[in-house]
Amino acid sequence: MVRHASRHCRGYSYLPREKNNAASGLINLSRNIGGSTGIAFATTMLARQAQIHQNNLISHISPYHPQARQTLWSIRQMLVHHGAGQVQAVQESLAMVYGTVQHQAAMLSYIDVFKTMALIFLTIAPLVILMRRIKPGAVAAH
Repeated sequence: MVRHASRHCRGYSYLPREKNNAASGLINLSRNIGGSTGIAFATTMLARQAQIHQNNLISHISPYHPQARQTLWSIRQMLVHHGAGQVQAVQESLAMVYGTVQHQAAMLSYIDVFKTMALIFLTIAPLVILMRRIKPGAVAAH
């Protein structure tokens, strides 16, 4: 049974048995802090990148841009055709375009975060080669 447990506890398999509880606590603490830091990093990056992409996308929507004007006009006409008043149709068409911009900005920010996480993973993955191989049942000399 002890031998089986040592295979699953590779992080502290070289430690004497009396130090296993302390090592387990430190490994769990490190894992929790690392996970929380990673989640905070990803969430912050998502929010910031969404703002950046939203600003970039909004810069292409103006009353002087023919395609934006045509899109707003088409949406407004569709809303009027379905019973909305002119003022309501203008407001709802702007809201629909803004919602589309927010969705696109969110999607682009998720792509950015995914690329960043992939780059971090690919940078750290070669470090696995440098890790020591643990022999089952081995205990480190102190």
